[in-house]
Amino acid sequence: MPPIRTKVMVNVGNPSEVFPISALPCDGVGLARLEFIIANIIKTHPLALIHFDKVKDAKVSIISKIFWPTRFDFFSERLVMPSQR
Repeated sequence: MPPIRTKVMVNVGNPSEVFPISALPCDGVGLARLEFIIANIIKTHPLALIHFDKVKDAKVSIISKIFWPTRFDFFSERLVMPSQR
């Protein structure tokens, strides 16, 4: 196929697909949607962290209280450093 002047960019919704799609012959990959990142990496709905006292799941309360001093720390550290889970 002859080269073209237009850059071919790929938009991806699911962050787990970014690296396989980046191997395609394209000029870039973008748009990893935040709600997919939260669902795949943090695995806790943000409203569950805001309304923590109403959460019935014991695993959520135990995990966040043992490993993170605050719910904000839990959310932000897992979002920024997902490899350190």
